[in-house]
Amino acid sequence: MTTLIRFSLVLAVVLSATVSFANPGSNNRPSFVRSAKFLDVIRKSDTATDKNIESVNKEVPKAKAAKVCACQILNVSSNNETLQYVAVMVEKTNQGELNNSYSIAKSVLEKEKRLMKNQFYPKMKVLEKYTVFSSCKTLAAKLTIENTDLKVYDILDADILGNANITNR
Repeated sequence: MTTLIRFSLVLAVVLSATVSFANPGSNNRPSFVRSAKFLDVIRKSDTATDKNIESVNKEVPKAKAAKVCACQILNVSSNNETLQYVAVMVEKTNQGELNNSYSIAKSVLEKEKRLMKNQFYPKMKVLEKYTVFSSCKTLAAKLTIENTDLKVYDILDADILGNANITNR
C-alpha cells in the first residue's frame, strides 16, 4: 500500500512541476497541488501508513490572514456635544499587496470621515494618524492602554466597503 501511495505522490509532483514549468509566470497549477492536505501528505510520505493517512484526511485549519489597519484619532463636535479622542478605524485583509491594502483602507477611512462630518459632527480635528500591519482590535487595545479616554467610533471592514461596486454608489 505504501508503494502505491509513494508512486501516486511522485506522479502528482511530476505533473505539477510540468504544469508550473510550462507556464512559469502563471499560478494555474492544479488545485490539489496548492492544498494544505497535499503538502502535508508529501511531508509525511516517508512514514506513510494507514494511521498517517487517516490523520491527513482530517480538516486542516486555515491560517489567519494578515490584516492592515488605518486609524485616525479625532476631536469632533456638533451643536449638541463635543467628543475628544474618538478613534475611527478601518481594517483590510492583506492579499500580498501592502501598498494597495493601505491605500484602500485610507480611502474608506476618508469616506467615513466625510460622512461623519456631513451628518453628525461638522467640526472635526485630526489629532493622530496610524497605519499599522496588524488588526484594528490589537491597535485599539494598545491605544486604550496609552490613553484611557479613547473612544472607538467603529472598526470598518475595508474588504467590503473598499469594493469599487459599493463605494461608487
